[in-house]
Formats: sequence, C-alpha cells, structure tokens
Amino acid sequence: MILQLAEKLKLEMQNGLPGLSAQRLMSPSKRKYRYNGNLQVPFSKKGGVLILLYPDKSGNIRLPLIQRPDYDGAHGGQVSFPGGKHEKQDQDLVATALREAKEEIGVDPTQVHVLGLMTELYVWVSNVTVLPVLAYTTTNPAFVADESEVSEIIEVDLAWLLNKEIIKSKTLTVRGFAIDAPYYDIKQKMVWGATAMMLSELAELLKRVKFI
Repeated sequence: MILQLAEKLKLEMQNGLPGLSAQRLMSPSKRKYRYNGNLQVPFSKKGGVLILLYPDKSGNIRLPLIQRPDYDGAHGGQVSFPGGKHEKQDQDLVATALREAKEEIGVDPTQVHVLGLMTELYVWVSNVTVLPVLAYTTTNPAFVADESEVSEIIEVDLAWLLNKEIIKSKTLTVRGFAIDAPYYDIKQKMVWGATAMMLSELAELLKRVKFI
C-alpha cells in the first residue's frame, strides 16, 4: 500500500501543490494577519523538516511527529516534525531534513525515498523559512529519540488527518498576544502552528489522491 500511495502522491505533487490555501485552513489568527505567502523574508534563516510516511506492522501508513522538551525558547514543549536549521555541511534543505531526522529520531537516510518538496512556510516567531520534505520508507523504522531534543515520538496514523473530529480550536496567549489557534488533537497532543499548517497541506494532497 505504501508504494501505491507514494506513486500517487508523487504524481499529484508534479501537478501542483495545494499551497497557501491549504496551509491557511490551520493558520492561527495572528498569522492570518501577518502571513501573506511571501517567502522572500529578509534575513530569515532556512530550515528543513521531514514528513516521513511508513507502514506499521499491520500495514497501516503512519508518520512520526516529535514533542520537544520544555525549554525557554520559541518552540519549547511543542509538537513538530523532525527537522531543524540548515547547516554548512548540508548540501541542500533535503539534506538538512534527512540529517535532522537521523539525529533526532534515528531515521536511516539510506532507507528514505524523497517524493517531493511541499510549500515553504515562514515561521515568524523563530524567523525561519521551513521547507517540508515529503518522503517514505518501505519498512517500519526503529525510532530512537535523542533525549536532548525529543521528549516523545508520536506515531500518527495517516488516516487521522482526514478525520474532521480531531480539528479543534483554542485561544492561546503567545508573547502577549491572544490568538485563535486551530489545531489537530492527536493522542491528546495539541498540534498547531506551522506543523498543523504543513499537515493541512498534506491532508489536501491525500484527499486529491483519494487516500480513503
């Protein structure tokens, strides 16, 4: 099943991405005001995250998210994709995403097949423009969390993304601003912000290829 889905997604991405319209469906209210899809943000850093599809032991398709440890920073305690900022040794942002996934959750990059690049997203709170890299592996990875960067690995059934009942909303106070934040309620985790926006674009791709 993973190979059939991978081929469908690869072809669909070549026809064009859902893009900003899909991301905006899960956009916090403050971002809706600030973010207009212009990726040419002066002085922003670059980063890459890995959206990795894989089969579990039952043949269901999943993807991994990670919860960051609590720390005094922009993304402390939040749920995200494995990934991080581009470093000098990285050939490109695909290499960044693969390196970070290996460091953070032990994914073997030689087993990863890249399907394509999704829509870049500017994360204003950390001033990073993030490239989501969609990929798959045909085996169930033996994840190993880097305890300094990952407090928990959250394995998400792909079909959950198409369940409207897990989409909720909450008012948050971020840096003194009250924002209305739509989020995915996944295993009692609040998945919101940039990660939810990327998941929203993936969900639209899954709808296009009639995943379920």
